Amino acid sequence: MGKVITIGATFEKQMSAVSTFVRGADSNMAALTQTAKDLGASTTFSAVEAGQAMVELGKSGFDASQVMAAVPAVLSLAQAGSLSMGDAASIAGSTLKQFGLDASETTNVVDALSGNLTVADFASQMGHASGGAQGLGMDIDETAAALSFLADGVTAERMGRTFSAMASSLTSVTPAAQAVLDELDVSFTDKDTGIFKS
Repeated sequence: MGKVITIGATFEKQMSAVSTFVRGADSNMAALTQTAKDLGASTTFSAVEAGQAMVELGKSGFDASQVMAAVPAVLSLAQAGSLSMGDAASIAGSTLKQFGLDASETTNVVDALSGNLTVADFASQMGHASGGAQGLGMDIDETAAALSFLADGVTAERMGRTFSAMASSLTSVTPAAQAVLDELDVSFTDKDTGIFKS
């Protein structure tokens, strides 16, 4: 009986944290609580762990409805990467921010992070690559594919930085090289946006 009371108190404390960090939680608390309980009953994760994921998503700027929609995808990421729900939510949230994506893209992010490396390592390399990818106008799927390709010839710790260096060399043409390109009427960027064009 004491154990049940302790678990209940831990869950209530976790959901209190959800109400603190998730925008719009107060008016959606019953739905958030039920979502956490449902995940706890139907998956290998507990309701408390689902609540931890909700807090991390809230810290990434997700509102209540976005949190409820994203938690199942975060669960998939946690299972695929043998991560805690909190860590999976943190990785998904930071990757969304790095690529300037909306919370509705969480499932796509989870799919993109299921690469050749562990989820945590791949997410870290995506973070290193995100600036260069945006400079080239690449989306998250294209970036993930490029990193997966690089994984065959570059150590895992260097993939993202190698990609960024390559992107920088493509978008930073020296004045002498630019003069030759201009003479040949060759352009690698859109004149209006400055975005790389193939």
